[in-house]
Amino acid sequence: MTSQYTEDAAQALAWSDELFGDASPLAFLLAPARFASATRRDGSLAVTLGEDGSVGLTMGPHPVMNPRWTHCVVDNGVAGDEASTFTSRDEWDFFTIRTHASAENSRVRVLDDDELVTRILDEHAPQSQVWPANPEIVHWYATSDERGDVASLAVVVRWESGYHVVSSVTTVRDQRGRGYARLLMRGVVAATHAAGIEWLGLGVRHDNHVAQNVYRDVGFTLRARFTSYRTG
Repeated sequence: MTSQYTEDAAQALAWSDELFGDASPLAFLLAPARFASATRRDGSLAVTLGEDGSVGLTMGPHPVMNPRWTHCVVDNGVAGDEASTFTSRDEWDFFTIRTHASAENSRVRVLDDDELVTRILDEHAPQSQVWPANPEIVHWYATSDERGDVASLAVVVRWESGYHVVSSVTTVRDQRGRGYARLLMRGVVAATHAAGIEWLGLGVRHDNHVAQNVYRDVGFTLRARFTSYRTG
């Protein structure tokens, strides 16, 4: 198997588009400011990030594993014998959607109350990845119940790559099972489309089947099933 190598982030993105389609998970994860190099081999792409080259991202069946990596994210857990020094940490799936116009845009509102957001996350989703004051935040969005109280919320953040991601998707505990999460996600897709955002991505744990069913119903497509590894 022959390999191609580049230290040009634009070339790496072009390879990613060619191999895995527009707005691939690697495109979301590839921060040009932290890009070091990329190696393409037999339908696979391996990207090294960081000044010390310690972070790796891979997709495809035969990625070239860089021995300098201390942490890597590998699609489908395909790392082969070269990953023998790594320990698997967690598994998560990555979904994307091309945004579109929808009447659901009117069913969500921008939520500017950081104190309220923090209180809801503390009580109903303390493991959330993004919290108020995160500098990547674009907007918090929310749906309301029949009383006008927040029933569900989520945040859209802009990653270093320039792509936008939905995170901290939360439904208030006594409102679960009533369709608020689907309503929220449809509204977020429409609201971001209206704001000129073409693509949204999101990550979800591999075993969170309830959330994954919601995202699929809304129109998100599974693009990668990642395993995170660390040395030691």
